[in-house]
Amino acid sequence: MAFLTELTSVHWLILGGALLLLELLGAAGYLLWLGLAALSVAGLAMVIPMDWVGQWLLFSLLALLFTG
Repeated sequence: MAFLTELTSVHWLILGGALLLLELLGAAGYLLWLGLAALSVAGLAMVIPMDWVGQWLLFSLLALLFTG
């Protein structure tokens, strides 16, 4: 559980890349948007220092915006 509270931009890059790779297996476009949301959080986390709550909130908001 400590992993979820100690996220860095590298973790978000890995998550985004993994989701995009899983999209190649045929997820009908859904994981594409989640992967882009994770990569967006990685980019913003490099520029704006955020705690883990802010990162997860930003990811969830971007995921809703990108998939909606």
